[in-house]
Amino acid sequence: MFEKGLPGGQITSSSEIENYPGSAQILSGLDFMAPWAEQCMRFGLKHAMDEVTRISKNTDGSFHIALAGGKSEDAKSVVIATGSTPKRANFEGEAEFFGKGISTCATCDGFFYKNKEVVALGGGDTALEEALYLSHICSKVYLVHRRDTFRASPSTIEKVKNNPKIELVLNSSVKNAYGDKMGLNGLIVVDNAGHERDISVPGVFVFVGMNVNNSILKQEDGTFLCDMDEMVMLWLI
Repeated sequence: MFEKGLPGGQITSSSEIENYPGSAQILSGLDFMAPWAEQCMRFGLKHAMDEVTRISKNTDGSFHIALAGGKSEDAKSVVIATGSTPKRANFEGEAEFFGKGISTCATCDGFFYKNKEVVALGGGDTALEEALYLSHICSKVYLVHRRDTFRASPSTIEKVKNNPKIELVLNSSVKNAYGDKMGLNGLIVVDNAGHERDISVPGVFVFVGMNVNNSILKQEDGTFLCDMDEMVMLWLI
């Protein structure tokens, strides 16, 4: 297994896992995945902390795996499980303040805003779950969503609505982020009626979906190694 970081995948950034069959305890993603890696290694998995840059096909039907730094390996078959990367919301100022107050990982950066007010942006399971996680750290969480309904599980929605530290800012989208050389100072949000609101916060967490990591399947001529579906996150070649 080639992995540019520690094994475990996207789930390791999850703050809580409470609905996995057979797991009675509520665990963080890191704690949940720890025994998985141990078990895999015990069954003979070899893990290399190397980044795969491209997979191509050899003339004999086998596959060539190019690695960062110029190294390579060949294999008879390859399973692609590269997951996805958080999308950006693409509002004005997002790129400017990304890493300076704007983040896509509450478990990574939430502690920077202990006892401070923050914004969580999005309306799916991830946005609501991370808003709940942030509410345990921050003094207040503004949950900004462009609709008045959520695409999350009913139990998570109920927890968010009953959390006194979370304020719902619905039917609203972000117009722009503002700040200075020190970092983010806040957001201007606009509701469906055109009314603007200034939310002064040092931290914003964006949870608006994911982009599939499929660049390693792209060949030198711009085509892909296999048929692609933009919604697919795992391929078996």
